[in-house]
Amino acid sequence: MVVVRTVGIALVVAALGTIPAAGFSLGAHAAILKGALDDGNTLNAQALTWITGSLTGGGNLGADRHQLSPEKHFDSAKNPAEICQLWEKGLNDALKRAVELAAPVGMEKRELDDRQEALEAFGEATHALADFYSHTNWIELHELSHYQTPLAIPQAPILGQRCDSSAFSPRLHSGYFSPSHGFSGCPSAGPPAGFGSCHSQLAKDEGTSGHGKDKIGGGNVTYHEAAVAVSIRATRSAWKALHDRIVARYLTDATDGECVFTKLAWGGDRSCHRKWRADGEIKTHTEYAIPGGRLVHDLNLPAFPITFHSESVEYPGPKAPAVYAYVRGTTRQRGTFCQWAVTRRGTTPKQCQPYRSDTIGSDDARVKVTPNSEPIELDWRVTFPGKKPQCSGPVIIRIDPGAPAKQPFLSCPGGMPGLRAIKLTYSGSFKSSPE
Repeated sequence: MVVVRTVGIALVVAALGTIPAAGFSLGAHAAILKGALDDGNTLNAQALTWITGSLTGGGNLGADRHQLSPEKHFDSAKNPAEICQLWEKGLNDALKRAVELAAPVGMEKRELDDRQEALEAFGEATHALADFYSHTNWIELHELSHYQTPLAIPQAPILGQRCDSSAFSPRLHSGYFSPSHGFSGCPSAGPPAGFGSCHSQLAKDEGTSGHGKDKIGGGNVTYHEAAVAVSIRATRSAWKALHDRIVARYLTDATDGECVFTKLAWGGDRSCHRKWRADGEIKTHTEYAIPGGRLVHDLNLPAFPITFHSESVEYPGPKAPAVYAYVRGTTRQRGTFCQWAVTRRGTTPKQCQPYRSDTIGSDDARVKVTPNSEPIELDWRVTFPGKKPQCSGPVIIRIDPGAPAKQPFLSCPGGMPGLRAIKLTYSGSFKSSPE
C-alpha cells in the first residue's frame, strides 16, 4: 500500500523509508503489519518475519516486485465489478494459498505442508489489502460520514469467501496505473476513457507528498494517516479471517483445526491429531496398619487401553489466561484386586476378585492448550463389585512421540475407614499412538 509506485526496484527500496506523519519508523507496509500483529500474543517473531518478507523474496514486501500485476495492488479498476475481479485474483487467491499450504501432514499432524510459504502467502494478501485503502477511493467515499473520526473509517467487505460488487458504492474505483507511462503511471492528458482517476490522484502512499499529505475535511488527519489506520485494523481482521478459513478447512473428527492455526502462528511440536489410543499397565501395592499387623491390597491392571479424543479449542496466546480442552474417551478394563492380612498369627489366605473400570466421561479429562505437547490428565475410576470405595486417578498420558507417560497415581479416598495407610507403591506407564 504505502509504497510509491515505481518501475525500478531501486526506487521502491528508496520509498520504503520512514513515514513521519504516521509515526512509523519502518517501511509503511512493514509498520502496518507490526501495528496489527506484533503484540506478542498473536503470533511469534518468526511468523511475522515471514509475513513481512522482503523485496527479493516473498511475503508482503515481495509483492512490490510485481508492478505489472494490478491484482496485487488493486490498481486500475474502473468500478466495483473490476474491484471484485482483482480481489479474486489477488487478495482472495493469496488467502486460499495460505490455507492450502497450512495443511497438516504426517500421521500425528505435527508439521504443516509449508509453514513459511503459507505465511508468505498471507503476507501477499495483507499487501493487497492495504493497497485497497491506499489506491481506491474507499476513504474518500466514507470521509464525510466519519468527519469527526476519520481514523475510524470502516473496513471494506473484502475478507469473506466472496466479493459482492453490489455491497459497494457504484462510484468505487481505483486509480489507473501502468509502467508504460513512466513514473506517474498515467497519461499526461489524464486517465484513459472509463477510468475516474489516475493513480497519483488517489494514492495515499506517502504522508508528506501527493494526495496522502492532504488533510481530510480541513482537519488534522491526512489521507495517508487514515489509510494506515484502517489498514492496521483490516490486517487484524485478515488474520482472523485466515483463522476462520483454516479451522473450517481442517477441523474434522480426526484433525484439530484450531491446532493447525496455532502451529501456523506459533510453530511448536503439538500434535493436531485428535483420536488417540494409550496402552499401558498399572500396579499398586497398599498396606494399612491393623491391630497386630497390616492389611495388604494389591491392584493389578495388566492391560489398560484407553481410547480418547480432545475438543478443538482456540489457543489465546501466551499473554492470555490459560484455556483447556476437554478430552472424551472410554476404558472398560478388567484386572485383579487381592487382599490379605499379615499378623503375628501368620498370613491369611489371599482373597482375589475381579475389578471393572468406569467409562471416562466428557468432563473427566482435560489438556492445557499450548503450541507444544502437554500431558493429558485422565481422571479414571476403579470400582470393586460389592465393595466401596472407588479408587481414582489421575492417569497422566503424554502425547509425545515414543515418550512414556509419567507414572500414574492411584488413590482410594477414605478407602478403609479407620485404617491408616502405611505404605503405597505403584508402577505403570502408557504409550500413546494415533488412532
